[in-house]
Amino acid sequence: MADRDSLDVRTDGPVAVLTFRRPEVLNALDQELLTSLLGTLPAVTADGSVRAIVLTGAGRAFMAGADVRSMAAAPLPEFRHFVEDIQQLTRVIQASPIPVIAAVNGVAVGAGCEIACACDIRIASHAAMFGFPEARIGLVVTSGASWLLPRLVGRGWARRMLFTGDLLEAAEAHRIGLADQVCEPDELLAAAMALGYRLAGSEPLAVRLSRSLLDAAEEESLESALRHEVEAILSCLSGGQAREGLRAFLEKRQPGYRTPAAGEEALR
Repeated sequence: MADRDSLDVRTDGPVAVLTFRRPEVLNALDQELLTSLLGTLPAVTADGSVRAIVLTGAGRAFMAGADVRSMAAAPLPEFRHFVEDIQQLTRVIQASPIPVIAAVNGVAVGAGCEIACACDIRIASHAAMFGFPEARIGLVVTSGASWLLPRLVGRGWARRMLFTGDLLEAAEAHRIGLADQVCEPDELLAAAMALGYRLAGSEPLAVRLSRSLLDAAEEESLESALRHEVEAILSCLSGGQAREGLRAFLEKRQPGYRTPAAGEEALR
């Protein structure tokens, strides 16, 4: 896959790595980078050979929020369009048919933290910092953090983070559930890739249906969730891949849909 000016895209077998590449401004999100992400993510998820996506940043930041310089000068209609595009990015990540991993290498604030929250799993380096400083400059979150953040850290921590604008170090983010794993900075990408390979080893339909079940369960009763689980597992079995997985398990072999990339063993 080709690189974009502000977005580097590469694939390693079943894992695609998208790197925000504006290190001179800590990867602040501008319209160019946003447009690249909105165009690239659907294309990557449509590639049947890609089973997992890793998002990360170049340099010492994951993403230092939206580009304040362009925001401050934008007329309200243009600003509305920019915000709606950022919200669309949240929708695209949340609706991705394949898992999205945030490899948070440094500062992830504002829109950067919202993008991380929208991902399925967050792996952070010890150098990572998380936060929402919007209230300190008279703004509010715009890309779904009011919905996503409480589901990750609970109402109390969500309120504290949004009201104070305080930044959390990686260890504290891990303690409250915002980061799922913390590792050394020089091990971050390898850890994210290793997880991507593990996710790629699962049958794609089963992963998509599992995500749908988890998303729906946040808004429904236990009884409704149980009914949806019945339909989901029947869908798995009717597709044939689950039966192949069961046969492979009994025969002590890899299932036919399992195609690990070269070098996977080295990253385990």
